[in-house]
Amino acid sequence: RQAALRVADGLTISAWVKPGSFDDNYEGIAGYAWDTSRNESGYWLQMNANGSFGFALDVTPGDMKFIETAGGYNTNTWYYVTATYDGQSIKLYVDGVLGATGSVNGNVDWYPDPAWGFQIGRWSDNDEDFRIDATIDEVGVWNRALSISEITDVMANGF
Repeated sequence: RQAALRVADGLTISAWVKPGSFDDNYEGIAGYAWDTSRNESGYWLQMNANGSFGFALDVTPGDMKFIETAGGYNTNTWYYVTATYDGQSIKLYVDGVLGATGSVNGNVDWYPDPAWGFQIGRWSDNDEDFRIDATIDEVGVWNRALSISEITDVMANGF
């Protein structure tokens, strides 16, 4: 099951998130990522202390690409947060509205350690543990970049 989440050249990850607070950066919503202090790999959605949402993706060993929405999102409000990667760019949407984009080329880099896996509600690795203060629902991962119409359809109707 975990192997299916180790996508290569396309992905979408989404989740409904209701922040309880925005206390720290890198608070993991959901993702499959690892950081050994010298090599990062995988992908994850996150919340940040400024009230923003972020997405990180690694396609080159040790060179995690990160995009972030503007801050100012509210606590105790549900948001549908979605990130896509199509082999050339990463995009981050909140409630079906594009909030950030960046250029990235290549396949997702994967650290070979089989001991770590997909996490919901935290992002942790060998020396960090960023737990989230939020309610999370309906986390989804696809092995391709969904279109905006597909994103809004899932947001409105579920999987």
